[in-house]
Amino acid sequence: MTFFITQVVPFATPINSTFFALLFLTVLAAILAYLLLTNKWLMKLRSRGLLGMLSGFVSIVCAGAVIFSFVHSRNIQPLEFGKNALTIGKKNIAYKNISGHYVKPLIQQSRYSAQISVDTALVYVIELKDGKSILLSNDNYNMLDVKTAMNNYIPK
Repeated sequence: MTFFITQVVPFATPINSTFFALLFLTVLAAILAYLLLTNKWLMKLRSRGLLGMLSGFVSIVCAGAVIFSFVHSRNIQPLEFGKNALTIGKKNIAYKNISGHYVKPLIQQSRYSAQISVDTALVYVIELKDGKSILLSNDNYNMLDVKTAMNNYIPK
């Protein structure tokens, strides 16, 4: 007997054009800092040292953003619904260990007035029997696809 695996792939990851622009800016600022601080370029400019330190700082900040975006993108994995378990990346979760699943809106209130809501994000909550929860954001996954697949494999 054959069994089909349902897979929900994230549609958005932090590896996008902004990531590559920051990577390019990191390399460019590092080269500029090296040229300015080693007297190989613009030797007559009085503020050469200040510009070199500024471009070095920009390079360090952009490198940090690139590293943290890459680390964050490794956590966003496709969901695979198999015959007996849900697989998220390398983590297998048996269907019998899931106690509940639902969509929950997260409302962000304004800092100045509690009556004003600034933004609302949707998360899909998968509650496990051991008390842990797995949250899937609507920034990365299509909530309708996740809800449909979860209802097909794990009825409420």
